[in-house]
Amino acid sequence: MDALKGLDNQIIELIGSLESEDVEALTVKEIDDSDKVREELNQIVLRMEEVLTSSDTFHLNPTTGVAQVQSENPTPGASSYQDSAKAKLPKLEVKKFSGRLQDWQEFWDSFQSSIDPNESLSAVDKFSYLKSLVLEPTRSTIAGFALTALNYEAAVQVLKKHYGKEIAIQRAHVNDLLQLPPVFSERDIPRLRKLFDDCEAHFRGLQAL
Repeated sequence: MDALKGLDNQIIELIGSLESEDVEALTVKEIDDSDKVREELNQIVLRMEEVLTSSDTFHLNPTTGVAQVQSENPTPGASSYQDSAKAKLPKLEVKKFSGRLQDWQEFWDSFQSSIDPNESLSAVDKFSYLKSLVLEPTRSTIAGFALTALNYEAAVQVLKKHYGKEIAIQRAHVNDLLQLPPVFSERDIPRLRKLFDDCEAHFRGLQAL
């Protein structure tokens, strides 16, 4: 995967010096193909992690030469390693909120999904997490609230009132779209790709509203 990434970067750097449209089209196709290969590699890595994190062990069948899985703690009726293999998921982290209106919905959805509904956390703990996840100037908005259970809901309402207005978020997305740097050449594929990605990101942000 590292090799693929390095090759992609080399291809993108060389695009600017190409003159043949056929070569450029082939180059773009190769980049798209590398994305597909990367996705296949990710699936392979995931399957490998599922096996490695299970309690099963591999044994090579001397007759067929095929690796078979034998559970250390076999259970009646178990026919494959899928019963005990579990994916090792990465630790979820809530992205910190810096005050950009465009990022509010993503931040709040993540916070609501991972922290707000957690019954094992007290309101004070949730408030502490909230304060640690907001950066300046947003932190100043709730700085006056003491770290108490009663102030948690009040602080949430203040943040929603200040940053959760749909019209303000829409205007921020549109303003960012209008300020995207223009691309002056149809051959400038790296900047065209970035322009497309930025436009799509803002479009999806607007669509989510």
